Amino acid sequence: MKSIRFRYKALLVGWFLSTAPSFAIAFLIAAFLGVQGGKASDVLPDVNALLSSNRALVVLVVLSATFYLLGGYVAARMAQGSEIAHSIAVGVLSALTGVITSWGNTFPGPQWLNYFSWLLIAIAILMGGYFGKSINGRQRS
Repeated sequence: MKSIRFRYKALLVGWFLSTAPSFAIAFLIAAFLGVQGGKASDVLPDVNALLSSNRALVVLVVLSATFYLLGGYVAARMAQGSEIAHSIAVGVLSALTGVITSWGNTFPGPQWLNYFSWLLIAIAILMGGYFGKSINGRQRS
């Protein structure tokens, strides 16, 4: 079995591209609601109301999956070999980041949407790795 040699720059860039936009969106939402509310305690009910909307949650899940696809794709492109392994590693690192940053918070939507979002993110990260691998393969031949 061939050993996998990870390129840490590929992992770091892929991780950044898959997680940073989600944090930026969360910051923008909080900033927008903060402009209207003032104190953080005043804004929290608005954030909860926004996140209790299934439509808003679906949009956020799809956006997040798109960023994961991008992160997996870029990591695979930069990997120069073991592309799928790089995209999976980016997915694991990004998922760990998500779990750590949301520790203690409950998912505001229905539980099926939470499970669906994890499935969609796993598929997106693998698709990104597959696309990156297929394009790298075409360039090598």
